[in-house]
Amino acid sequence: MRHFTGCGRFTCLPRSAADPPVYFALLHIVVWSPLLVYFFLQRRRILEKTPFGIWAGLLFATDAVSLALDCASVFKWLAG
Repeated sequence: MRHFTGCGRFTCLPRSAADPPVYFALLHIVVWSPLLVYFFLQRRRILEKTPFGIWAGLLFATDAVSLALDCASVFKWLAG
């Protein structure tokens, strides 16, 4: 069962602080997925043992975990 409040079809406010609106997850998937794909394709050149490479590796890992959680949230929402 989908819960929509206000603003037509889109959620304006979360139902509770622990249940954020799903459009945050959708936006995160749309915006950050290309960066994750780029890092994966360029991993040999970017993810070297330099300070930037270490930072990029941490960013890649954090982004991958975050996107996995967002995908789970969106699939749960789509299933009802």
